[in-house]
Amino acid sequence: MYKFWGVLVILVSSITTIYAQSPSNEDNDTASGKTFLSGITVSTSADASAEGLSPPYAGGQVARGGRAGILGTNDNMDTPFSITSYTNELIQDRQARSVGDVLQNDPSVRVARGFGNFQESYFIRGFILGSDDVAFNGLFSLLPRQYIATELFERVEVMRGASAFLTGANPGGGGIGGAINLLPKRAPNEPLTRLTTHVGSGWHHNVGVDVARRFGPDQKIGIRFNGAYRGGGTAVDKEGVQTGLAAVGLDWR
Repeated sequence: MYKFWGVLVILVSSITTIYAQSPSNEDNDTASGKTFLSGITVSTSADASAEGLSPPYAGGQVARGGRAGILGTNDNMDTPFSITSYTNELIQDRQARSVGDVLQNDPSVRVARGFGNFQESYFIRGFILGSDDVAFNGLFSLLPRQYIATELFERVEVMRGASAFLTGANPGGGGIGGAINLLPKRAPNEPLTRLTTHVGSGWHHNVGVDVARRFGPDQKIGIRFNGAYRGGGTAVDKEGVQTGLAAVGLDWR
């Protein structure tokens, strides 16, 4: 009996606000020859999903845009790159358990197993991209190696073509044919409580919990918990696999 357990991951995202200080007197001082300008507020964030997600097309399974690296999140018609953003609704409708299950819907991506274990490898336009080179919210080397479950993510974005200029060089040196970016789940405006279950052949079973709430003035503080447990038999007689994972995400806006 082999057991594989996930690791508790705490994800914290924040929006940084910079205030330009201005003197109390905003009028022109004709005597001194000085001119005072009104204050300017600049808001930005390293969180790719902090400014909101691109709206989906009809059906809700694919979004109208995605994050094109340093260009930010844009509509597909305004981006000179081929990007497809698969939503969480598609993940639920297809009962996708891994990023590879989601990308099976993309005709330009082929999914294979790497290194003889649970690790997934993705071939974008014929060029390999290992799971180590998948970005999390635009940043590399933050995701677990080998197998990436879908319970933690809101969207799976695929950008095809040379991407190093926009996303930077991948740690593993891959990504010649494109890049994959995963957007984390954030607490929505409305309270969310979701329980999902699945039972399949070989006594494969899955239980998932997704709970989100917002608190404070103007609902600025959000918290979202995702947990999942999976178990079942394998192709080897009397062998079983058990996996578990949990993540807590905090954000304020």
